[in-house]
Amino acid sequence: MTGDSIFEEQWALLRKETEMDSAVLREKLEHFIFRQYGLMVLTHYIKALSILELSHHFYLRFRRRSRSLAESILYWTVLAETNIHMTLQGVKDEPPFIKPHAGTETTSQLDMLKDCYLLYLKDRQHSCWPPDSRRSRLIRDKWNAPELEEGYFPGLCRENTDRHYANLMYILLGETLRSLVSLRQIRNHGKNMLTLSREQYSQNPVDAPCTPAASRDRESVPGRRP
Repeated sequence: MTGDSIFEEQWALLRKETEMDSAVLREKLEHFIFRQYGLMVLTHYIKALSILELSHHFYLRFRRRSRSLAESILYWTVLAETNIHMTLQGVKDEPPFIKPHAGTETTSQLDMLKDCYLLYLKDRQHSCWPPDSRRSRLIRDKWNAPELEEGYFPGLCRENTDRHYANLMYILLGETLRSLVSLRQIRNHGKNMLTLSREQYSQNPVDAPCTPAASRDRESVPGRRP
């Protein structure tokens, strides 16, 4: 099945399940893509900045234990932090309006930082907590909870060793990456469906409302029966 046919099938299913005509559904998609999506991304960017602040503290505390890796952690921390601030301030056009160069996306920088913490753990011969372990699940659940205490993770990191701290950073960065990538996929999917809707409408505008002026024009055509 081609990509176009998949979107056509999903669009038809969405119209059926929501019991909306194309015009109303298209308006709902536009509202999400151009308004609600931005607020959701903003929330995750702010959460990412709080993780990057923890990364700064990690560097200051443990930079002497593995200097080369600590410098890499600082580099990607500063780069990701700067990129997010520039995006929030509107200095950079937000993808997908401009295709960024490789390595300049926030997700790419956070992914590199995540790898730095994994390398730090291996260099220090510390174990990386399994994703399905109880500790990993508790951290993910706490991070994704609707209400997160502002000082919870800073306090947790401040009171733990570099092994625990690095594992926490690895998990939190993974969660932020997952959220941002999922949001980008949702937006791209919504934009594709919106494009399909407009193309179908332009070919067969069955959901266009009939205006009174248009009705009068049809009635005034010479030789036309009422």
